[in-house]
Order: sequence, then C-alpha cells, then structure tokens
Amino acid sequence: MDDNFRGNVSFPIKVGLVGCGKWGSVLKKKLSNLGVLIAWCGGRDLLPLQSRLRSSTIPAVDWIIIATPATTHFSLALEALEAGKNVFIEKPATISLADTERLFSKAKQKDLKIFVDTIFVRRAEYLAVKQHLGGCVPKLIRFCWSKPDLNSEAVMDRLVYHDLYMLVDLIGTGLATHSVRVLARHSGYWNFTCVYGDTTVCFEYTLSKSTVTRKTLEVIPTSNEINSKTVEFKSLQPSEQDPLQEVLSEVLQHRANYERNHEIILAAESIREVLQPLVEPRINVIGGGIFGSTCAWMLAQAGAAVRLYEAKADLMQCASEVNQRRLHRGYHYPRSDETGVMSRDGQRRFLDAYKVALLDHPTAHYYAIAKEGSLTSREEMISFCERLNLSFKEVAHPLIYDEMVSLVIEVEEELWDHDKLRAECWRLLNLHGVSINLNSKVGLKADEASLPPANHTIVACYASNNVVLKGVLGVEFTSQDLQFELCEKPVFRLPQQFWGKSCVIMDGPFMCIDPISDADPSLFVMGNVEHAIHTSNIGEKPETLSDLKLLLNQGLIPASHIPRGLSRADIMLKSASQFFKNLKHAEHVGSMFTHRTVLPKHEHDDARPSLIEYHSHNVTSIFSGKVVSCVDIGHRLCEELLCPLNP
Repeated sequence: MDDNFRGNVSFPIKVGLVGCGKWGSVLKKKLSNLGVLIAWCGGRDLLPLQSRLRSSTIPAVDWIIIATPATTHFSLALEALEAGKNVFIEKPATISLADTERLFSKAKQKDLKIFVDTIFVRRAEYLAVKQHLGGCVPKLIRFCWSKPDLNSEAVMDRLVYHDLYMLVDLIGTGLATHSVRVLARHSGYWNFTCVYGDTTVCFEYTLSKSTVTRKTLEVIPTSNEINSKTVEFKSLQPSEQDPLQEVLSEVLQHRANYERNHEIILAAESIREVLQPLVEPRINVIGGGIFGSTCAWMLAQAGAAVRLYEAKADLMQCASEVNQRRLHRGYHYPRSDETGVMSRDGQRRFLDAYKVALLDHPTAHYYAIAKEGSLTSREEMISFCERLNLSFKEVAHPLIYDEMVSLVIEVEEELWDHDKLRAECWRLLNLHGVSINLNSKVGLKADEASLPPANHTIVACYASNNVVLKGVLGVEFTSQDLQFELCEKPVFRLPQQFWGKSCVIMDGPFMCIDPISDADPSLFVMGNVEHAIHTSNIGEKPETLSDLKLLLNQGLIPASHIPRGLSRADIMLKSASQFFKNLKHAEHVGSMFTHRTVLPKHEHDDARPSLIEYHSHNVTSIFSGKVVSCVDIGHRLCEELLCPLNP
C-alpha cells in the first residue's frame, strides 16, 4: 500500500478519500461509520492521483471522494474517472460550468457515476418548506446567512451554492439562464437581489457579531391560500438522522438519483455564472504603484475580486517612490484651474484614505513667484488662490533671497512618507483580500504567465501603459503620443535652518526642496523642472540612454554609486542657490531616477490631468497625473465598473 494512503480493512464497497482538511475530516468520520473507507490521503499527497490509482500500490476502490479546494476538483475528478472510479465531489463541482459539464460527459462516456454534495436539500428544515409549498411556485425566496468568518470567497464559492441548489430544487431546472436578472446589490456586495423566472430571490450574507452561524430560509408563495414560511437551520441533534451520512449511503450503494443531481448542479452553476461577474466582478489590475494599488483595494472594498500584478519585487517602487512627495492642495498649478481644483478636492479624499502616511513632524509650506522667467505674475497667483478659495498668507522667508522673488506665501499643505504610504497600501490590500502578485510582468515575454480570466483589466503602469496595452493585452487602439522625461530626484542633507520647511519657487524656473521622511529631518529631496531632466522624447514609449537604464527605479542610489558625470545634483544645487540662502554646505546623499510622463498638449499650462480611458468593454487604462488624485480615480472606477445593477 502507498505509504501516503492509510486504511485498514476491505468491504464490499470500497472508498478512497482525497482531502483530510476541515470538511474532509467530517467525511472521513461518516465513511468510517458506514464501514466503507479503506484509504485516504491529503495535503501534499494529492497529485499525481491518476498514476497512483492505476498502480498496485493503492487498494482497488470503487469510489473516490474529493474534499479538496475547489480549484483542484476538476483535475482530481478527471483523473479518478480516467482510472475507472466513481466520484463523489464536495461542492462546488468545479470552478466553471464548462468543466463540470466535461466531467459529467466523461462519466457518461465511461459508464461511471458522479455525485455532487447537495446536503441542504436533504435537511429536515428545507424539506418542511418544500412540503409546505406543496408544489406552489414561490413569488419570493429569501436566503439569509450570518457567519463570523464571512468573506467574498466564502460567499461566492461556498454559501451561494447551498442556496442555489435549494432554489433550483424549488423552482425547477427548466428555466434558461437568461431569465436570471440581478436587480441590485444592497449595503455591500454580500447582499443582492435577483429574479429567476417569476420568482424574486434575495441573498443576504452578513458578518455575525457572535461566534454563532445562523442560516434561515423564507418563502412567500404565489397562492394566497398558502401562508409564508420561515425556517432556521439548527445544528443537528444526536437523535436526528444525519443527512450527510444518509446521502453518502445512498450514493455509494447506487440508490441515488444521479440524473436529478446532475440537473440541479448544472442549473445552479449556470445561474452562478450569471451572478458571479455581477455580484463579485473579477478584476485584474496591472501596476502596483499608488494608482494601481489604490484602485485595487478600493474595488475590492466595493465588492470585486481583485488580482494585482506588479513587475517589481515590491509595491510603489517606480514613479510613486521617485516623487516630491507633496500632497498638493492646488497651489502648484496657477495656470490650470482644472488641475488646481483636482488637487484641492482630491487632497481631502486622499487624507480620508491615507492620513496615517503623512509626515509626523510639523512642516511649514511656502510658495514663491520668481521675479524673472515666471509664467505667472504675483497678481495672477493671488487671484488664482482667491478664485479657488485656497487660503494663504503673504510672508517674508528668511531662506529666500528677497530680490529674486516677487511674492512669498505660506500655505497649508502636507507631505507624505513613502514607506508609510506603501505600508498602508499593503495593509488595505490585504484587509480587502486583494491577490498580490509581485515580480510579475504578465506576459511581456514568452515564458511569463498570462493573466487569468477576468471581467475587466485595468492598466495602471504609467510610462509603460502603451507597451502593456498592446504587448500584453493585444488591445488595438491608436495610442496618443506622450512626453517621457527621465528625471533625477537628488536627496541632500541640508543645514538645520531648512528643517521643517517645504519651499517651492515657481512658475517657470520651477524648483523645490522638501523634507523626505520622519526618520531624518535633515534629508530633503530637490526638484528642478529644467536641470532634473536627463532625456526627453515624445512617442509611444520612453527612450532611455543605455548608461542610465541601470539607474531607473532603483530607489535611492548613494551618491558614491552613481557613475561619474551622470548625476545632475551639482547643477541643480547651483540653480537652487540663486534663490535659497545657506546651501553651500548641502551634502549630496544620493539620487532617485524615474520617467515622468506628461501630456505634450498641456506643456503650455502645466496641467496634470488624471485620465481614465476605456479601450474596450473590458480593458481600461489610467493615465496618472498627480498622486493626490489616486483616491478620486478609485472612486470613479468603483462607480463606473461596479455601478448599481438594474434590470
């Protein structure tokens, strides 16, 4: 006997159990009570089942009972059928209607039996409801579950099946799936209403505040002569007949109605295939930057089953990290009211989601208008702030040369800490059950994995959007030319006079210095609209000089590790020294490199729109303008992709 299979004696009916987890252990006990179990395996011993079944190392069994995760059901059942064994499968039969139909077809071809567990249609509570109706078709059925460990997987992959089996048994199997209509989702994605034929069906799944699971069934008949009836499914008492053991006995002795079971299973899975994408849409998100991560957890929070794919070894390692890390409120964009309003309003919603990611130490924020070269005058800046209701106070700044600027204002704004923001993204993604796949380039090369099926795919790859849309998804569209700028963000250690101060010089000779983290208040990241750009091109994708490729998106590279002549930190420091005092003692700590991507058509007004583009019925891309708008984009996608359902 195979060492991984264990058993004892032989009986007229011989059963092998595959899967000894929580429910497998229950089945093992029931089968032992029936005296039919001679072999069992679990965990790491599941595959290859077929070769072992066909070998002499495993006792000859009549039935294989499968109690493993649903994703393994099809392959294990098919192997058992090919080996000439009858199969009993825990619900669901498979994860797709097509696979279930293949199994039933294979069983018929080989003259074997398949039975899928539908234990609730054997429960005394359900049979009482069915008897009460006396064949009358209900006009309303309400299935209610209250469980302490409820999640989306439990709802769609376990609980729904119990209810669908009862629904089909009550209504019949003759209705086509197109008769199923989802009317609405209520107070979250675990509660929804649909119509099956002439019957309204309410599915209500809620988190229990206690450790007790409650299950109720309510029916309202179409006949006024029959009263409504509600039953609660109670835990079985020792004196009661065990429906599971009864079902197993009938199935194994070939006394069950297999054809009726097939009808119920196929009808139920047909309905589920209609319900699932509407009730719990499956969405792939490509790109684990701040926009992709935010949209992923927000869509999951709203009810979708979301998979997130990121090419790097961690989230937020590209443009989301190589960033000034300013939570814009609008002051930065006096030439674009649209971007100003987007930043102002988006900042509030960003704070609702990510307030824990802000720098802890207090920071004073200043904006200054350069006297020469500025595209915005003193008067225009003041008018812009007043027009958008942005508060400000005109001040003198001790670190800015008065003769170089026409206006200095102090404003209320925030900076975010990259490590804190990434940690909070991880927390929210995990909290809402997003499947996170790192080091995944999803099909850019022949040996890379392809995306699993989904109702919708969202591309949030910033500079790589066009490449992913065409190369991975094969979307046929006329991509707009983008302006790609390979930018350097140097980090300096500044004198104590700068600590706790964020300063921006605008609007033309843009430059800024901002605290970068709570860990060390002396560290500042510097931006410069002219000297920070190493290369620039307009087209479908960025073009990068070979000597700079190794520096891209690698986080903070120590100054000593940057090849000589490639950093522009000295030039940027010299430029900033025209406006800022006391920079001669600044120390270049290192630099970050990434591609900044902008719309060429907005160069004249410096607008930074965040755009959602729908390339087909199931492919969407995000062009991310400013980090501050990521939560707004998430809200829009939830509204547009997961909108309330109507008949």
